Amino acid sequence: MFEQMLSIDLPEKYQAGLISYRPKLDGLDSFDLRRMGISEKKIKKMIIWSHIEYMKFLVEDTEQFTEEELEYANKRIKEEIEHYNSINLTD
Repeated sequence: MFEQMLSIDLPEKYQAGLISYRPKLDGLDSFDLRRMGISEKKIKKMIIWSHIEYMKFLVEDTEQFTEEELEYANKRIKEEIEHYNSINLTD
């Protein structure tokens, strides 16, 4: 997933479907990313993006969750998308 993220221009606003989440991540180590010259804001935005995809992946199998749990999960996904969208990389 990390390779996918690096090969795509980081969108200003969240866009679904640009990357596909897999249960096994390449591992986002912020120390390594900083050594690669990636800014703190971009790292934060990348990590939030991976969290969004992870949460979406978890709720794909809706049979294992109650309606209330799914509502809460979708609320959290929307909140994370809003958080992602609020981080401006040009500041």
